[in-house]
Amino acid sequence: MYAAAARFFEQAFAGDGKLAEDLKSANRYAAACAAARAGTGAGKDAGKLDDKERARKRKQGLAWLRADLERWIKELDKDTAPARRLVQAYMQHWQRHPHLAGIRDPAALAKLPPSEKKACEKLWGEVTALLQKAGPR
Repeated sequence: MYAAAARFFEQAFAGDGKLAEDLKSANRYAAACAAARAGTGAGKDAGKLDDKERARKRKQGLAWLRADLERWIKELDKDTAPARRLVQAYMQHWQRHPHLAGIRDPAALAKLPPSEKKACEKLWGEVTALLQKAGPR
């Protein structure tokens, strides 16, 4: 029920924005995963979504990831070993988590409209760059 989960996250964040802001609770990340899955047709309730709504879910998932990415960039700005390790762990997780495959993996991206594909590729390029920046000193 990924579409329902994404909708519930959206409502929760609208009611209390702080729920989305805590990186370590990963609420916004979980929301992004649910939206990405719903937007790529996964889940029992995805069949109820038309193409326009699936595209909206993918876009929302990408926006949530981007918001978290901005927060991780700020975390890395602390320039401490613990911050670097934390950023590395989270970005590596993002790069391999199967729930994000539909908006990350080349075969899945090839099925998206060009503008969406470009936005996804841009995000994943920024994730890779942040991971490299967080690497050992």
